[in-house]
Amino acid sequence: MSNTANITNSPANITNSTANITNRKCSYCRQPGHTISSCSLAYREGKIFHIQLFGLLVLLEQEVQDELQVHIQIQLFLENLSKKELTSLFKYHRNLNLFIHNLYTHHQITLSQTSFSTKRDQIIILTYYYLLLIETYYELRGKKINIQTIIIPSNKEITFQCPICIEEVEDFRRVTTNCNHDICDTCTDKYLENLKQKEPCCCLCRSTISTLSFTNVECCNTIRNRIQNRNQ
Repeated sequence: MSNTANITNSPANITNSTANITNRKCSYCRQPGHTISSCSLAYREGKIFHIQLFGLLVLLEQEVQDELQVHIQIQLFLENLSKKELTSLFKYHRNLNLFIHNLYTHHQITLSQTSFSTKRDQIIILTYYYLLLIETYYELRGKKINIQTIIIPSNKEITFQCPICIEEVEDFRRVTTNCNHDICDTCTDKYLENLKQKEPCCCLCRSTISTLSFTNVECCNTIRNRIQNRNQ
């Protein structure tokens, strides 16, 4: 014979559970109603420390080429933070679980360090992480775009549909890649402005872009300036 009084999902138990969550205090800011995983203060303060550290490493680009010196600067910065402040950095970088797992898989940290329960473990993991971040930044920044720009005749009576913005545009705004795909000048400019990967590639066939042909001198000069500014 079942006893309905023992049902764990009774209204009284649900009410008590909700009250416990509401009254629970965040381990970071000590305010009720949320946990550290959703603490906006931890995220904001972590963002501040990230900007400070990453800004420092970017400045070192002009002065220090030795990876060991960069490693030392990262550790010095992190060691000056409290354990709570280091925790805020972990909360800002919410995608660290896979990175920590990879460190353990490659025997760069121990199993106990994967929980980053001590300040020393936090510093070790964050040092590895910022070394990777700054290495990627240096690599992308140092990679220059080598694209030749040329002028070709235009047929003013025709239009074409840009495969990116799906707009019907006039032929004088057409930009043709070396793989013979046409896109409009606006989408070309936006793509190069926001380019993150090492090599520019065609949006349709993923071929590396080495040549862009323009039917308009003004459009050509705009893109050419974009490439030159990025390469500086």
